[in-house]
Amino acid sequence: MPGLLRKTLHCGAARFKKKRGGTTLMEIVIAVLVLGMTAAAVMPVFLTSAMSTKRVDRRQAAVDCIRRLTEELKGYVAADHINVTGPGGGTNGWYLPGDTSGKWALQEGAHSLDPRVWCPSLADCAVAVSYTVTVRYTMSGPQPDVSVTVDWDGSK
Repeated sequence: MPGLLRKTLHCGAARFKKKRGGTTLMEIVIAVLVLGMTAAAVMPVFLTSAMSTKRVDRRQAAVDCIRRLTEELKGYVAADHINVTGPGGGTNGWYLPGDTSGKWALQEGAHSLDPRVWCPSLADCAVAVSYTVTVRYTMSGPQPDVSVTVDWDGSK
């Protein structure tokens, strides 16, 4: 009798044993759905980060452009006005390179600059570089105040 009972139990256990040969279609569908939801949650963060990086790069290029322009204009403030050629190059030394306004460098008013000369790193954007000079009269004489603007098309 003990041998018979053991065989019956053994046969019964084999009957409930299920063979697994691989993954089911349902498991694959659930895994794909979980991956899709994870990607959908992470994608906006990634895209915002990439756009933010481009914006920061453009802003840094604009700051570099303004810094370079103001350093160049300092030479015109400290220049000897008796010198006919001026601090710039050639016979038009009082004119800033790339100034399309036709005014000498620190002449009062608005000045437009060629962006290819002053902001070549922003060439992929529609860039406008300008500066405005206002003269303030003090006890020591006229003092030019300069405000610089770099503007670009933000869609690129």
